[in-house]
Amino acid sequence: MSERELTWQAFEYKWRERSPDWFWALAIIAVSLAIVAILFNNILFAAFIAIGSFTLAMYAKRPPQRISVTLTSQGIVINERVYSWSTLESFWLEDRDGDPRIIFKPLKVYLPFLITPVEGIQSDIIREYIDDFLPEEEHHEPITHKFMEYLGF
Repeated sequence: MSERELTWQAFEYKWRERSPDWFWALAIIAVSLAIVAILFNNILFAAFIAIGSFTLAMYAKRPPQRISVTLTSQGIVINERVYSWSTLESFWLEDRDGDPRIIFKPLKVYLPFLITPVEGIQSDIIREYIDDFLPEEEHHEPITHKFMEYLGF
C-alpha cells in the first residue's frame, strides 16, 4: 500500500457559454409544459416545472467551480469530502475525447457512480495508485450524466 498522496485540481464540468436564445428556449418549453399540466388539473406538477426550470436557468449561469481531488490511503477526498475505499467496489479510468475521468462504482446499488475529472496528471500514475486499493473494471457513464454533459452541465 502506498503512503503518498496524489492531488490535482480540475473544473467540475466544461464551461459552455449560453446565448439568450438558450434561455428563451428553456422558458418556452417550461411555460408550455406548465400550461399542459394546468390543463390536466395538475397544479403541483406545473409548480414543479416552474421551479425546476428556474433552478436550471440559475445553474446554467453559474461558472464551474474548481474542485480539488486527492487520493490517499484512506480514500478519495473531493473538496474535503472523504469517500472511503471500503465504500467503493471498483474503478475505471476513461479518456473520452481527450477528457480523462475516473468512474468509481459504489458498493451500494442505490448510490450514484462517483465521476471525477482528471487534469494535469498522467492516467497511468493514477491507475497505478488506485490499483493498490480497488480492482479495475470497465464502467460506463450513466446516460443521465452524458445527457447533462450534452446540455453543458
